[in-house]
Amino acid sequence: MSALVVFNKQLGDTVLLEPALHRLQRYTGRRVHLITRARVLPVLELMPQVKYAGEFGWRSADSLWCYDSSSRAAWQALFCRTRRKRLMLADRDLLRPMHRWTFSEIACDPFGNRYMAKYYWEQTNA
Repeated sequence: MSALVVFNKQLGDTVLLEPALHRLQRYTGRRVHLITRARVLPVLELMPQVKYAGEFGWRSADSLWCYDSSSRAAWQALFCRTRRKRLMLADRDLLRPMHRWTFSEIACDPFGNRYMAKYYWEQTNA
């Protein structure tokens, strides 16, 4: 089983995503491919469970996880060939029509008082 993650946020947010990436890697037994901006490559080198998959491109995997509500992330996910495409949103107000066209599963769970790393980890229930 393989997992593909789309995440285009800042360097610090990428560090906070690491526990969720590690959880996916343990579940699939394979490195997680991450579609993100090239500027976060230095921090990805410190995550052995993650393989940089570029900023765009045709990718395929068993499942896709998107922790980013941006239009860019939706476009990146749209062109990936996967069986399941999951979008995790912290706020229902961020939901756009393009999200409904792109993702087969959309989870809108309020962020609340949770620490961002814990929130991402809890949302990653393979």
